[in-house]
Amino acid sequence: MGFIRNILAGVEYMKKWPDEPLLYPVFAECRIKKVITLEQRLFPPFIVLTVIWYFYRGGGFKGIPFFMAIEDSLPMLICCICFLLLLPLQGYYWFYKRSMQKLNDKQKTFYIELCTLLKREPLLEPTLDDLINNINVCIKQFGKDPLKKL
Repeated sequence: MGFIRNILAGVEYMKKWPDEPLLYPVFAECRIKKVITLEQRLFPPFIVLTVIWYFYRGGGFKGIPFFMAIEDSLPMLICCICFLLLLPLQGYYWFYKRSMQKLNDKQKTFYIELCTLLKREPLLEPTLDDLINNINVCIKQFGKDPLKKL
C-alpha cells in the first residue's frame, strides 16, 4: 500500500503546480507536468494502435482469428502494453520523490521571502511541497509579481 500512497501523493503534488511561465526555467516540474498530461491523452490510442499492429503482423487481416493472430507475439504485446501503462506511474513517483526533496540555498531564501510576504512562520527544513504551497497562496493574493525575484 505504500507504493500506491506514494503515487497518489505524486499526483496531488503534480496538480499543485501552476502553469506559470516564470517557473519554467527554474523548476523541472512544470515541464514534466506537461509531458505527463500529453502522455495521458496520447497513450490510450497508442495502445490500441499497438494491439492492431501486432494483430496485423500475425496475419489478422487475412482471415485469421484474433487470438491466433497474436498467439506468437502475445508475450511481447503484453510487455509493450505494460511498458506504456507504467510510464505515467514513473512520472507520478518522480513527483512524489521531488515533493520530499529539501530546498537548496537559493530556493530556501526565496521560501523565507515568501513566508515573510505572506506573514507565515517559515519551517526549519522546508521541502519543495512547502514551497509550492506558498507559491500558490502568493499567486492568489499578490499575483505573479513576487515570482520575478526567483
